[in-house]
Amino acid sequence: MDDEMKNVQMTPISDDEFQKLRNQVENDFVSGNSRVAGIAESLANYHMYYGDANLINTELERYLAVTKEDIMRVAKEYFVPDNRVVLYYLPKPANP
Repeated sequence: MDDEMKNVQMTPISDDEFQKLRNQVENDFVSGNSRVAGIAESLANYHMYYGDANLINTELERYLAVTKEDIMRVAKEYFVPDNRVVLYYLPKPANP
């Protein structure tokens, strides 16, 4: 995991991987807002959390404005040892 986090911090993702991410974001947004219930939920969330239901009209554009460099910058800021939790899964003893 440490190696992968360093890789994200230091090396831009490939063009193919970046396009795949953009496609997933767009698909999730469109799918989530393809029904009246999804639109209503989005409008309620934007109003409740941001005080602006009109964000439904600009959110996709804001996500698609993210660059490879933005991803690396944010990874450097948040993927640091002080921001993680390490879990150790140990087998149960054979005779408790």
